[in-house]
Amino acid sequence: MKSFGHHTLATALCIQLRGREQFRSEVQIRLFLQVQTYHQLQLAIPYSLKCWSHWAETIQSEEEFAANRFSEINERLANARAEIKQQRISSPSVIASRLLKFDDEIEAWRRDLPASWAYKSYCSVRSTGSPPSEVFESHYDKYPDLWIASTWNNYRSVRLLIHEAIIAATLKHGSDEEIANLTASMAVLARMARDICNSVAYIMGRGREGSRSPTPEDGNGSASPGGYLLLWPLFLAGMLRTTRRAQRAWITSEIRHIGTTMGIHLAISMARVLVEHNKSFSDAEVWFIGQFYP
Repeated sequence: MKSFGHHTLATALCIQLRGREQFRSEVQIRLFLQVQTYHQLQLAIPYSLKCWSHWAETIQSEEEFAANRFSEINERLANARAEIKQQRISSPSVIASRLLKFDDEIEAWRRDLPASWAYKSYCSVRSTGSPPSEVFESHYDKYPDLWIASTWNNYRSVRLLIHEAIIAATLKHGSDEEIANLTASMAVLARMARDICNSVAYIMGRGREGSRSPTPEDGNGSASPGGYLLLWPLFLAGMLRTTRRAQRAWITSEIRHIGTTMGIHLAISMARVLVEHNKSFSDAEVWFIGQFYP
């Protein structure tokens, strides 16, 4: 997994080398915005990503503009998390005060999203004796398009990072009173993980067309390009201390399916970690580049 971190940093260098000529189409801009959100490295955002995001903003649609606002919050959050690690801050109250303000910003961003970002939730009905559902606990969401669905999962992943950091610091260094007050953060972890699971059917292309419920036949064992976009959100959701055993097993199965159908070795490694280790993603043995701090 450490090599994935190196690839992410190398991407930033490629963006810098190619310059503004790369921002000529909607696809190129959206790929750039996607790269901006892959910073689970607990390092500051590379200068090239900060520099070119301001240039790309001038030719963005309403949806892309909203995504860029999210990326700017992400940038400041990444810098704050890097400072916490570099300064070796371990006080739960200090960490919470530094990170929760970004959680508030992200929630304000969500409330201000244009109507074109809205998704709809459904319940899938399965008859007794039929094959297992391709959706988690019979619930799934449908989105306007694949890119918006992926951005929603990036939003959820960022909230997971914020509250997992607070929980990890509090359990390790907090008082009994601080530990007792972790209920709100635990609830955020559970809710974000559930919403990530509910996005899987749409992103994997199961029943994406029309309004019918996803079925096991929709996937047909074939690869779905959306699978790559699910890897990190699903892995983070699977490694949470709040994720139930049945949910973790379902997530593991989905990640393994992505790995085998798309030939992504990283996904196979992720599935193996989920099976072999009963740990949170913030544990040192799991964190893919350096030590998750605190």
